[in-house]
Amino acid sequence: MQILLNLIAKDTIVIDYPLYDLKMVKARPSGNGYYINVQSDVEVMKELYEYSTHTDELPSFDDIKYCMLLSGIIQYDNMVEFQEKLSALDKLDRTIYFAPDTNLFYQAAFSKLNIPNPHYLVVDTVYDEIESSINHKYSPHLIYEMKEDALYHGELLDELKN
Repeated sequence: MQILLNLIAKDTIVIDYPLYDLKMVKARPSGNGYYINVQSDVEVMKELYEYSTHTDELPSFDDIKYCMLLSGIIQYDNMVEFQEKLSALDKLDRTIYFAPDTNLFYQAAFSKLNIPNPHYLVVDTVYDEIESSINHKYSPHLIYEMKEDALYHGELLDELKN
């Protein structure tokens, strides 16, 4: 998204949720950053999910947020505070271990911090969750059911076929 915004210079792009024809976010370059206008919210998404029996399999509002975090379009609200604490930890004469949760791995949060010689601990539960999501496969029947629930562009779900 960040590359696309940089390529189109002054134009605005709209991120929509094609399965429900819902406008999610409008974005455009602005100075050295981006102007982001959120068009819908978590409550709107929850209303849409009332029509589906497979809400846990469909993209959520948080998934859109994660995509923007990964692309660098938005930052964590507490990033400055975390960087300050990280600087204080750097002054200690001991090894610091980080134990990120599953979401921090999904969001590649630590790859953006440029921590010299980082040490990580991965809890079994986090490892199992990530392994499960990597190996999770959608059955043809589940894809069919999800397509039936989609109000628009259900054909996009064919991309989930293995």
